[in-house]
Amino acid sequence: MNRKHWIVGALLGIALLCLLVYPPETYPYYPTCLFHKISGWDCPLCGGTRCVSALLRAHWLEALDQNAFVVIFLFLMLLMPVFRRLFRKPTLGEFLFRPLFLLMVLALFMLLRNLPYWPFSILASQS
Repeated sequence: MNRKHWIVGALLGIALLCLLVYPPETYPYYPTCLFHKISGWDCPLCGGTRCVSALLRAHWLEALDQNAFVVIFLFLMLLMPVFRRLFRKPTLGEFLFRPLFLLMVLALFMLLRNLPYWPFSILASQS
C-alpha cells in the first residue's frame, strides 16, 4: 500500500468514528441533500449518512429503512473478495460495480423510491 491509501483509509476511519460518536439523528450539523431541498425528491443516496450511522451501531432494520440501496451495496462490496477467492474468476459482483450499470441501478432506485405507491413508498428515506 502506498501513502495515499493510508491517508484515504485514515480519513475514512475518522469519518466513520464521527458518525458513530455523533449520530446524525442527534447532531444537526451534517449537510442536507441539496437535490432533495430543491426538488423535494429523494436522490439515490438520501438517508445514506443516517444509514451508515445505523449500520455502525448494528441497527440493521433502521439502516434498511433509511436507504436500502446503501445497505445492499455495502453488503455486496464486503462479499466481493470472498467470491473472488472462492471462484477465482470475475464474479457477478464485479459486473455490478461497473460504472454504467451502477448509474442505471441508481437511476432506477431513485425513480422507484419516489413513486407514491405502496411497495415503492417503503424505499423513501425516513427523515
